[in-house]
Amino acid sequence: MPALDLPTVRVLLRGPIDTLCGSSGRAVRREAVFDAAVPHDVEGVLRPFARFRRHDEDTPGGIVSFGGRLLADRPAAWERASRLDGPHSDDLGRVSPYVFGPMEYLREPLGGHRHRITGGLNFDRSSRKHFAVDGCAIPASTGEAVPDDHLWAQIAAMREEAAEAILLTPQGFFVPRPMPRWEICRGYIDKDLAELRLADRSPCCEERSFRLDRFEAASQTLRDIPSPRKGVSGDLLSWDAELAPPLEEDVVRLARLRAPALTDAPSVSPDLLEPRLVADWHDLRNAPGILSAEGRLGADRILQSAVRMIDHLMGFDGGHAWRPLRDRIVLERAALPVPASATGVRP
Repeated sequence: MPALDLPTVRVLLRGPIDTLCGSSGRAVRREAVFDAAVPHDVEGVLRPFARFRRHDEDTPGGIVSFGGRLLADRPAAWERASRLDGPHSDDLGRVSPYVFGPMEYLREPLGGHRHRITGGLNFDRSSRKHFAVDGCAIPASTGEAVPDDHLWAQIAAMREEAAEAILLTPQGFFVPRPMPRWEICRGYIDKDLAELRLADRSPCCEERSFRLDRFEAASQTLRDIPSPRKGVSGDLLSWDAELAPPLEEDVVRLARLRAPALTDAPSVSPDLLEPRLVADWHDLRNAPGILSAEGRLGADRILQSAVRMIDHLMGFDGGHAWRPLRDRIVLERAALPVPASATGVRP
């Protein structure tokens, strides 16, 4: 459902804005505090397609598809970190009790590497704030009113981003947050423990990371690991396949994130490879383009090339390090021949 079909709720946003110092003209980046309207799903029409419990959180979470983005439950720690402190926090609190920091709604939360007015890479950072909050008078000694069109345009752009990234539901606020994945982790202290965890941080090992709805595949991998003790931390409470949007398959993720790295190994230079492996090297090197053009069929082809390249690497020092990736590809059955319509197609 588009955001315009929903009523809105008023929130306060913190975000970076770029200015020029009036006296010297030097480029400055500072924080602005401003109000915005974000969608409010009062009736709970946008139901989460997944409910789960992360390994490090007691409260169940959820994830919804909204406007082409995945939004998940807002962590309490993020809410605490975004609070406004200072002598005028009470005045701002009467405008709205909901405050969001830039990390919660901006695609570039730090404002980007270049100053948005000068385009330069060098600029000062100031602790002084700008305020653009309707109905709340802030004395000039604590900040500045928004002085020119440049700043209004920046604030307008951030308001638009917030309207696409922040959603109030009957379960609370939802904001952009990675969809949790299952990952098999070995204990840092307890070396005998192999644990399957549900977490939304970036996996430490893609070969042992699985999409949220693939608990059975993750459990099978855990069972195959030789470890004295094993455990599971986290839980998938529900998954509604009809509500879930199209999501990247794990085989596509492996082909995108792991397979291309094989071409960086010194022993797989195309000048040193046997002729039968040169085409595989090119497929691995051109993985992004193949995936864009062919999707899952392209991923199967890339991972077949990866298996052959890993078998080649096994004959060199350090080649065994690629064994987990080979095992995972075999687990996914992605090394089987692809349909004839996809064979022989190379960019």
